[in-house]
Amino acid sequence: MAAIRAGAAGYLLKTEPPERLVEFLRGLARGEAALSGSVATRLLERVREGREHEGGVPDRIAEPLSAREVEVLLLLDDHLGTDEIAERLFISEHTVRSHVKSLLHKLGVSSRREALEALATARA
Repeated sequence: MAAIRAGAAGYLLKTEPPERLVEFLRGLARGEAALSGSVATRLLERVREGREHEGGVPDRIAEPLSAREVEVLLLLDDHLGTDEIAERLFISEHTVRSHVKSLLHKLGVSSRREALEALATARA
């Protein structure tokens, strides 16, 4: 739901056979949506029931962090600053700030401190 709200034209599972991916790409070129069957079913169920959140968890929190976002979060937990994280990961400070902004959004928090509290809760 979060991806669709953010403007995604569809959502495909990586288990789709290659020939179906080609069909989906052609459909996208025609302006059609591309949804894997099971995704479409869940989406329709949620719309019919008027549910914005699955299992009481807001969509923005349910969205998984990328591997790089997890790395950044763990380095934040080590009390490293943006410059130190950038140096450790061989990326720019701007890129670190982008990852932090993204992971804050995905976790549904507004500060690094709150993100670290969410990490501590997840570890407990």
